[in-house]
Amino acid sequence: MEKKYEEYAYVLDFFTRLGDRRPYRGGPIIQLLGEEYFTL
Repeated sequence: MEKKYEEYAYVLDFFTRLGDRRPYRGGPIIQLLGEEYFTL
């Protein structure tokens, strides 16, 4: 099965993780919706 990747996507949500103190879970979370294959 060939993996397909999106060239462009729309940003649905953007969350910053300010309250999480675990260093391995740092960084923001971004949810995207793909333009061609509608992958989330």
